[in-house]
Amino acid sequence: MKKISLILCLLLISGPVFAQTPEDLMARFQYHRNAVYQKLDLTEGQTKKIKKIDENVYIKLEPELQQVSNYINKIDEIANSDNCTIERVNEVKEEFKTTEQRISAIKEKHEKAINRVLTPEQKTAYEKAKEVQRAEIEKEIEEIRKNQ
Repeated sequence: MKKISLILCLLLISGPVFAQTPEDLMARFQYHRNAVYQKLDLTEGQTKKIKKIDENVYIKLEPELQQVSNYINKIDEIANSDNCTIERVNEVKEEFKTTEQRISAIKEKHEKAINRVLTPEQKTAYEKAKEVQRAEIEKEIEEIRKNQ
């Protein structure tokens, strides 16, 4: 039971990221971004601008995703150790907060840059597509929690 609780804590601190490597985390991020973009009917010019914006954000996110991967691995090590305590998990959660804040700042700047490229109609579609995606991810997380 204690290990299940720790795994649930892992899900809580890592949000919708279930992969272990930074490459897997980046691939998941890119997949979700591209799924949203496909719903926007972007022009060729918009696509080029967004591609450049995304390339810049991926460069900025890479070290942060490495850190997230490290935290996930730390939690996994704690869960599989003989000294598995909620206090140890909470220490990692505290360390994670700084990285989470940096990722949030990067994503916020990214969102602003993307919004400058979109038309008002596309902005509305963009927000709706992200909401649908968030709901799907939350459903996925809930399914994982149910199956544990």
